[in-house]
Amino acid sequence: MPDPTDEELGTLLRETFAAREALIPRAVLDDRSVQAATKPGRAMPALLAAAVVLVVLTGALYGVQRLRPADAGEPAAGVSAAVTPTASSAYTTRDADVWGLAIGTMLRSFQLPGKKPRGFSPFTKAMVVDSPSTAPGRVRPGPQFSPNQRVVMFSHTLRIMPVTILSRSLPENASCTTYPKTAIIRLSDVLDKGDHLEVDVALSMPAGCSGATSARYRVEPRDAHWVITQNLGPWNR
Repeated sequence: MPDPTDEELGTLLRETFAAREALIPRAVLDDRSVQAATKPGRAMPALLAAAVVLVVLTGALYGVQRLRPADAGEPAAGVSAAVTPTASSAYTTRDADVWGLAIGTMLRSFQLPGKKPRGFSPFTKAMVVDSPSTAPGRVRPGPQFSPNQRVVMFSHTLRIMPVTILSRSLPENASCTTYPKTAIIRLSDVLDKGDHLEVDVALSMPAGCSGATSARYRVEPRDAHWVITQNLGPWNR
């Protein structure tokens, strides 16, 4: 197949922009800026600049689509759009949102004046252990968090405290000395119960520190968001 000419490339880019432009927020389009070619008769610099803008717009389009709820597809014929939405179990970002909510809710419980759990060594940061089998009774058989899932999870904890992810089991010699002022967090897989989701989260301290707690949270869809509506008790799977 012969390589496309400059004119054909230009046509392709223009058609691509036209197809995507309606989906991009006006603010994104107004902010874009592309330097025109400086020499007449040279089509490639302009085409390269247009290609760069295409990449930027594609990323912006992805961001717009990412903000849509998991079930925001077009309703099937004959199905009322007023039916209460439930996110698809195949929506991988859904699980990341739920994990992030669970971590944030657990950490915030230690910042509530007069209500925070007692008997814990002080901590100023947290570490999520991302291992299929992390401790007896604390097993998450699912795959490890993807890079995109980690970004979503961190977005729920940025205003609470620093959170990192350990992509392996916690070392046997982990202690207050090797992990000072660090809370250890473990998560279960997200369990789909049909009309709601459930997730377990456990928080403990390294050896030599004191304190451990866990919770199973009920999570429900509210408009385009997931919301923790109830603490069902300790991790009991």
